[in-house]
Amino acid sequence: MNRNALYMLLNALVAALVLVGYGVHPGAAHPIYVILLFAICSAPIIEARAVNGPYALLVLWSVDFFLMYGALDFRNLIFGVDGTPIERDGILDTAEMLIIVGGLLVQITYRIACRAASRPAPNIVPKDWTELSLMVVGVTLWLVATRLCWEFSVNLFTERSNAATLAGLQSLGGIKVGMFMVARMAQPLSILILAYAQCRYRRPYMVPLMVGVVVFQLIYGFIIDFKTEALIGGVLVVLTNLLVYGRVPKFWVALMLVVLAVGFPILQANRVVRDERAENSTKASENVFDAIQRALQAKERTNTGHDRAQTALERLTTKTSVEIIVRGTGTITPFQHGYTLTPIITTFIPRLLWSDKPSIPTGQIMNKEFHISDATETYVSPSHLGELYWNFGWAGVLVGMSLIGLTFGSIGGRFNLAQAATITRVLVIVVTVREVILASEGEFATHYVVWMRSLLGIGLLHLFFARVPWRGRSTAEAGPTDLENVSKAAIQPFPNLLR
Repeated sequence: MNRNALYMLLNALVAALVLVGYGVHPGAAHPIYVILLFAICSAPIIEARAVNGPYALLVLWSVDFFLMYGALDFRNLIFGVDGTPIERDGILDTAEMLIIVGGLLVQITYRIACRAASRPAPNIVPKDWTELSLMVVGVTLWLVATRLCWEFSVNLFTERSNAATLAGLQSLGGIKVGMFMVARMAQPLSILILAYAQCRYRRPYMVPLMVGVVVFQLIYGFIIDFKTEALIGGVLVVLTNLLVYGRVPKFWVALMLVVLAVGFPILQANRVVRDERAENSTKASENVFDAIQRALQAKERTNTGHDRAQTALERLTTKTSVEIIVRGTGTITPFQHGYTLTPIITTFIPRLLWSDKPSIPTGQIMNKEFHISDATETYVSPSHLGELYWNFGWAGVLVGMSLIGLTFGSIGGRFNLAQAATITRVLVIVVTVREVILASEGEFATHYVVWMRSLLGIGLLHLFFARVPWRGRSTAEAGPTDLENVSKAAIQPFPNLLR
């Protein structure tokens, strides 16, 4: 089917569902808002030809943007709202207009930057890592980073509260804080390197190795009570396979669906049980099986009923944060004028050199300034879009979202995995997805600082370990002359039409 026709058909179907849902559940959400937002977020269907092509980042960003700002409204229109629906005036409110404009700007500027970055460049074959380098660096980095993360997260930062984390960081000193930060960034990088090695070389021993890493991450995330850490191993393996092969990895997707169906409710129950028992990570690590058993016993009561824990979709939604910021900025609290974004300026200044380097807890500041909760330690996710408005109003959204689109578009065009799936390109794309796309519900500066530091680390790894010219097939399938053929193709500017 023609892509334009597919886009129109899909949007017509969604619009029909939304309007019927609005007729059955009036007041559940603004139907025009959901229809417009879906039209914006589904637009990459028209250009995205390959799953791992230059528009891969835009596709992933669009899916995440709709999940954060429109999926819950869509669900409420179809199935109704628990309790009394909120009265809604007009076609769109200010927060919804902000979201629509922000999403539209990213869609436009991404395409502009992607087309510019995708222009033909000199025929230079990108360099890749050898199998030995991938395995040695990946395994070593994972072992060291995991050991450090365990030491800090399980044995030192025993409580989940922000106050306990801050006190723990202050007690470490500059060098140990630096080690902790590097370990936090290095662990997902190591999983990506190992996942890429498994994709590229397909050795029999690599599958059980990757399954072991994924299982360990589940247990580790359970112990420290962080769902993101528990699920990140499987997510990164699936994403790496998807980007390298350009097709859905059925085995890994099936495994992740099982993990999500079985594991997510247990992780939800684990948090409730831990809070009830005032149990910290150290205690949970001493007898993991008992902790899992308690979570299993509490799963039913914590995931059903009126007092159930939030669903995954409810936790993903950050539209409420934008609405709070739009209503309260300029009335309840003043504009920040760039204050919460200042950590970006000091990204590459280590605490070892600047021991009093300021830390700005934007989520806690938002909770305090907008009077959301009486608990001072409560963290409220502002979302990148909401934080841009909180700092500079509409100007922040217009400029900030345009720059985001230009940045992602440049990366998507420059690191096109459909053209050449090297470890460096995979690392850049996946780190961008993880740190500043999937994490865009959180603090703007925090995630972009980690992203920029990660890109610096990837650049250094590429400088030291990228040695062999990229080849399109795995080593097990490639013939002895493949590298020579790739090199000849690289220096031949025009195809031989007579061959």
